[in-house]
Amino acid sequence: MTIKKLLIPVLAFSVLLAGSTVLATTAKADDLDNRPPFIQKLAERFNLNQDEVDSFFQEQRQQHQQQMQEQKEQKLQQAVDDGVITAAQKEAITAKHQEKMGNRQENRQEMQQWFEDQGIDHQALFSYMKPDKGSRGMHHPW
Repeated sequence: MTIKKLLIPVLAFSVLLAGSTVLATTAKADDLDNRPPFIQKLAERFNLNQDEVDSFFQEQRQQHQQQMQEQKEQKLQQAVDDGVITAAQKEAITAKHQEKMGNRQENRQEMQQWFEDQGIDHQALFSYMKPDKGSRGMHHPW
């Protein structure tokens, strides 16, 4: 029982670091069939509640995103402190990044709607479209 409790967080953290992009681009599913296959397999393999596993990954993803945001903020502030950019330029960069992130979410939703309109199961298609091993990152091709 203790090994199981230790193995899950270590395994989950390792996978989170390696595949955070996949989780970041995968919508939180409302039913079991739409969960990322990895979460389903992990829950089944270790006889865990899929909702709890999904919730754990969502929490980890949010923490990771917050850490990345804090690091970005610190680096931009350092650039201001070093005289590379002004405070106004820093704010402009931050605003542009937020705009791009918003557009990315809108584009993703638009693409998901298009798949639905075409009768295509984009989760099933993803396994055919993901980059080959050795490719940098694991992004949706759309």
